[in-house]
Amino acid sequence: MEKLAINGGSPVRENKIPISRPDFGEEEIKAASEVIKSGLVEGNGPKTEEFENNLAKYLNAKHAIFVNSCTSALHLSLITTNSKNGELISPTYTFNSSAIVGTFMNLKLTLADCEYDTGNISIDSIKNNLNDKTKVIIPVHFAGQPCDMDEINEIGRDRGILVVEDAAHAIGSSYKGKKAGNLADIGCLSFHGTKNLICGEGGALITNDDKIAEKARIFEEKGTMKYFFKKEKNKLGRTQGVVSEGLSYVQSDILAAIALEQLKKIDIMNAKRDRIAQFYNNELKDLLNIKIPYLKKDRTTNWHLYTVKVPFRDRDFIIKALNAEGISSNIHYLPLHLHEYYKQLGYKRGQFPNAENYFNYIIKLPIYSGLKLEDAKDVVEAFKKVINSLEYQNGT
Repeated sequence: MEKLAINGGSPVRENKIPISRPDFGEEEIKAASEVIKSGLVEGNGPKTEEFENNLAKYLNAKHAIFVNSCTSALHLSLITTNSKNGELISPTYTFNSSAIVGTFMNLKLTLADCEYDTGNISIDSIKNNLNDKTKVIIPVHFAGQPCDMDEINEIGRDRGILVVEDAAHAIGSSYKGKKAGNLADIGCLSFHGTKNLICGEGGALITNDDKIAEKARIFEEKGTMKYFFKKEKNKLGRTQGVVSEGLSYVQSDILAAIALEQLKKIDIMNAKRDRIAQFYNNELKDLLNIKIPYLKKDRTTNWHLYTVKVPFRDRDFIIKALNAEGISSNIHYLPLHLHEYYKQLGYKRGQFPNAENYFNYIIKLPIYSGLKLEDAKDVVEAFKKVINSLEYQNGT
C-alpha cells in the first residue's frame, strides 16, 4: 500500500490542481483592451448591448439584462414583480443569495429540503411549505443540473406564485430541450470568477415580459430613464429624470466584452467539462462506498461542479489527504439553516435531513474547461490512492 503524502509519502503532484480556474484566452484580453482604449467603459454601452442580445438569443429569451451579480438579478426579479409582504420558499441547500434577497422585500423566508440524490430542491418539501402567503419560489440548479421545473412551474401557475429560477450554476444546461435560465417566470445567471461563463463578477436577469424588463432597466440605473435616454436619444420624449426607486446594478462594458467572448465558446467549454466528468464517472463508479453524481434522464448538466459522495466518517480526512497529494478538494454549501443568521430565525439542526446528509457526504473534485486529461488522470490516481488506503485501514 503506497504511503499517503499526508503521512509522509510522495504526493501524486507537486504543482497543485485547483478546483476551478477561468478559461481565458487572447480574445478576452483583446476585447477588454479595446473597450479600455475606446474610453467607453461605463455600463450599458455597446458591448453590453451586444452581449445582452447574444445571450437572449442563446437562451431563446426576449430580454437579457446584464447586471453586476446574480444576487442583484435575484433582487431585481422581486422588485420588478412587486413581490413583497408574503413568504418566499428557497432551498436550504444553496448559497445565501437565493434566500436573503427576500428580506429586502419584507418576505418571510421559508426554507425547503433538497432531494437526497441531486441536491436540488424537493418538490414534496415545496408542497409541504405552501400556504396562502407564499409569493415566490426560488429553485436553484445545484452543480448545473436543472430542478424539476415542470412540477415547480405548475405549482406557480396553479397558485399565482412567482417562480424565479436561480441558474447561477447552470449556463448551458438544459431541461427537456430548453436552456436553463429561461425555464420560469424569471431566470437569474451568474458570471462570477468560479462559474462556467466568467467575466470576474456579473450576472443577468432573463425574462420574456416587456414590463419586467423595462422596470429592471429603470431600477438598475438608480431609478432613472438613463437606459432609454441613451438608447433612444430622447426620441420618445423620455428624459433622464428619476421616475422610481432604484439602485446601481449596471455592469461595465469592459466586463461585457469579456462575457461576450466567453459566450461565444460556452458550449465548447462545457463540452470539455463533460469529457472530464465522463472520465471521472468511468474511473470512480466502481469504487467501494463512493457514489458518483446522479443525473436525471430528461436534462443535461454543464458540470459546473463535480461532486462525489464519500463516507461521512472519512470525509474531512479525504479532503485533507487529497490536498496533500496536490489535488484541491473541499466541501460545498453548509445548509442555510445551520448558519448563525438562520438559527436566529428559528431554524434548527435536524429540520432538513436530506440537506444535512448531502452536505455531510459530498466533496468537490477539480473540474474546469482548461483541465487536461493528463491532470484528470492525476486526480483519479490521487483519489483512488486515498480511498484504497482507507479501505485497507478499515479492513473493508
